[in-house]
Amino acid sequence: MKKQFIFWIIFLSFFASAHAAELDLFAQVDRQQLRPGERLTYAVTLVGAMVHGTPRLELNEFKGFSVISTGQSQQVRMHNGQTQQAVTLTYTLSPSTPGTYLLGPARVEYEGKVYATEAIEIQVVEDGEQKVPPARGNPRKAPALRGGVVL
Repeated sequence: MKKQFIFWIIFLSFFASAHAAELDLFAQVDRQQLRPGERLTYAVTLVGAMVHGTPRLELNEFKGFSVISTGQSQQVRMHNGQTQQAVTLTYTLSPSTPGTYLLGPARVEYEGKVYATEAIEIQVVEDGEQKVPPARGNPRKAPALRGGVVL
């Protein structure tokens, strides 16, 4: 009986630590079509336990865009002894010339595993042009942290 109890404690500890290492990385924009001089918001969100600190996010250059402003927000959730973080980096971008541009992919390496988003296509059009933009960002929406204590 005691051996079984020790086995389950070790098994659950291993499962919890293996599960804690999983991260999700999402990128999204508030619009995919705009005119030169207008602004768009590009946000990259990293969600997970991050027990060994927040990893460094790698972004491609924002070719064809000027960076107007940047921001960072962080949420921490503690629930049943587990801590989960969500870190969002936000960029306000403005294109200077018409064309088709790609934002991303954003990439992060954590505990030997690489996480990456898909690139997002942005159409910068002249006045009067109308195009139908493709779907924005990752097909799944970044999960919000719910419950627990948010600091």
